[in-house]
Amino acid sequence: MDLLFLSRRIYLGTEEGFMHGGIIVNSEGIIKQILRSAQEVNSYLYNIESEAVYDFENMVLMPGLIDVNVHINEPGRKDWEGFLNATKAAAAGGFTTIIDRPTNSIPPTTSMAALKAKLCTARGKLYVDVGFWGGLNTKDWSDMPALIAGGVMGLQCTLVESPEPVGKEYPPITKEQLETVLQKVDDGILIAVHAEEALDIPIKANEEEPKCYESFLRTRPAEMEVKAVRTIAELAVKHKKKHFHLLNLSANEVLPIIKDCKAKGAKLTAETCPHYLSLAAEDVEDCRTEFKTHPPIRARSNQAALWDGVKSGVIDIIASDHSPATPGPKCLTYGRTRGNFLNAWPGISSLQLGLSVMWTHCEKHGLGMQHLYKTMCENPAILCGLENSKGKIIEGYDADFCIWDPDAEFHVDADMLFSTNKATPYMNQRLRGMVHATVVRGLHVYQQHEGFGQPLGRIVLRKNVKKVVNESKYNVFGYDGKAKVWRKPNTALQPKNIVSTVKHGGGSVMVWGAIAASGVENLVFVEGNMDRLQYKRILGHNLQPSVDKLNLGASWIFQQDNDPKHTAKIVKDWLLYYAPRQLHSTPQSPDLNIIEHVWEILVRTITSAELLKDKLMEEWQNISVEELENLAASMPRRLQAVIDANGGPTKY
Repeated sequence: MDLLFLSRRIYLGTEEGFMHGGIIVNSEGIIKQILRSAQEVNSYLYNIESEAVYDFENMVLMPGLIDVNVHINEPGRKDWEGFLNATKAAAAGGFTTIIDRPTNSIPPTTSMAALKAKLCTARGKLYVDVGFWGGLNTKDWSDMPALIAGGVMGLQCTLVESPEPVGKEYPPITKEQLETVLQKVDDGILIAVHAEEALDIPIKANEEEPKCYESFLRTRPAEMEVKAVRTIAELAVKHKKKHFHLLNLSANEVLPIIKDCKAKGAKLTAETCPHYLSLAAEDVEDCRTEFKTHPPIRARSNQAALWDGVKSGVIDIIASDHSPATPGPKCLTYGRTRGNFLNAWPGISSLQLGLSVMWTHCEKHGLGMQHLYKTMCENPAILCGLENSKGKIIEGYDADFCIWDPDAEFHVDADMLFSTNKATPYMNQRLRGMVHATVVRGLHVYQQHEGFGQPLGRIVLRKNVKKVVNESKYNVFGYDGKAKVWRKPNTALQPKNIVSTVKHGGGSVMVWGAIAASGVENLVFVEGNMDRLQYKRILGHNLQPSVDKLNLGASWIFQQDNDPKHTAKIVKDWLLYYAPRQLHSTPQSPDLNIIEHVWEILVRTITSAELLKDKLMEEWQNISVEELENLAASMPRRLQAVIDANGGPTKY
C-alpha cells in the first residue's frame, strides 16, 4: 500500500514558495502523486486507504539534501570516519545522498580494485545513499576506463601536495598530466579538482609560534587558489566538451575568473563550504586546530563576496568537505604537540550541521530557501548525473525528504553529533534550523526523538557512461549479437564441475560467463540486451564447486554491474525459463537452493560473497524433500516478490 506524507510547508523545488498538501509514495519508495492543496488531501484520505500517514504539520518538507564532498575513510582509516557513522551524521543533518572523496582511505579509490573494496565495505552500513568519486592515479592511467565504467561520479585530483600520511598515497597531478587525461576520457566525464596550486616561491610558516592560527594561514594565501583556478579555467575553455568542477573554494578572488570562464561557454561548476561562509580567521583562538583545513578559513572580509557568489549562481554548490580525523593527527591530544597548526591534519567535521549553519547565516546575506534548494539539492544532483531521480519532489523520483523546523534553535555539543570524531569548530555555537526527520525512498532513516531506523541506504553509481574494454588485451568469451563478455587470454572457461551446454541469451552470457570463469577479475561485461534466458543443465550435483562458482558469479554481478533492477531482470528470467525444468529434480541437486538464495540477495542485500557461501552451506545441510516441494509451490510468489522489490519488469 501507499504512504502519505503531509505538511503545510512542502517545498517542491520546482515552484516558488511553500505548498500545503501531500505526497503519495508507493511501496517501492517512488513518488507516485503530489496533492497540491488541503482539499486534494482530504479527498484522497476520504476515498483511499494508505498504509501510513505521516503529518509533519508546519515543518518544512523539502527534497533530501545531497553533499558531493565527503571523506569517508573506510577501509583503512575507519577510526577517522567510517560508513556507519558518516551516514548517520548525514541522516541527522537532512542529507539523503552523499558522495565519497577518493582520498584518505587505504587504498585511495584510484583503481577498480579499490572501488570494489569500497563497495564491499559499505554494504549493510549505509543509512543514506552513497556514491563515489574516482581518483586520478598519476602513476598508472590503465585502470581509468574501468573506474569510470564502474560508476564513479567523476574523476577527482589535486594540484597541490596533500599532507602526510595521505600525500604519498595520493600525489598531486600536473597540468600536463591533466591534459593527457583529457585526451583519454570521453566528453561528459566529470573532472573535479581541489583548486590550490603551489606558489613558485612558497611562503614559510612562522615556526616560532606554531600554535597561532596566523602562522599556518600565511602559508596558504589566496594566490594559491587563484593560480589553480586559472589553470582549470584555461583547460575548460580549451576543452569545452569536458566538465570541470572546482571543489571547496575559499578565496573570493577566484570568482571573477569563474564568471568569465562560464561566460565563454565552458562547462565549469564551483562549490564552497559552510565554514568559509560562517567562520572567520579573526575568531580562531590559539591551539584550536579543529578549525584547520585546506584551503584555510580566511578573514571575515572575504565572506561577503562569497555569499554574493552563491546568490548570483557563480558558486553552484554548497558542500561540507567533511574530513574528520582522530585527536592525534589533529594535534588535539594533551602534550607538547597539542594545538600545533603546522602539524595538524587539515579537515573540518561538519557534515551533520551544514543545513543549520547555512540557514543560521543566509538570511542576513539576502538568501532564502530557494538558494538552499539550488545549492544543496538540485545542482548537486545535476553534477552527479542523478537529476532524473533525486534533488526534486516530482512524480517518478525517489521519495527522499528532509523534514526540518527552520525556527528551532539548538546548542551544538558532542552528545548530539554522530560523526566518529566529535571535534568541530561549531562546538558550543547556537544554530538555527533543526532537522526533525530524514526519509530515504519513503522510509524513515532518522527521526529526531526516536533515533535511527535500519541502514537502508544504497550505493549509487553513475549510469550515463560507456563501458569500454581494450580489445587488444581481452578476447571475447561470449557474444550473441546483444551481449558480450570479454576475458583475459588463458583464462580457464569451463571447469570440470560446470556442466555442458548453454544456449546463450544476453543474460546467460553475463551470469554464466561470470560463474564459469575461474577468475572473476578476468571478466568485463560490456553491453547487453536482456532477453529470454534458456538453459540446459548448468550446475552439477557437487555442492561445493557449485557454491564456489555462484560465490564468484554473484560477487562479480554486484560489484561489476551493481544494478539491482538489472540483476532482478536476470533472476526473473532465470526463474521463468530455467527453474521450471529443475523444480522436480532430485533433492541432491542444489539448483533450487541456489535459486532461493539469489532471490535472497536481492531482497536482503547480502553484503559479501563469503556470507552468501556460508548461508548456502548452512541452508543446504538442513533442506528436506518437503521444503523443496514447498519451494516449488511458492516460486510464483517469490518471483513476484523479486519483481516488486526491484521496480517491476525492466526492459534492456
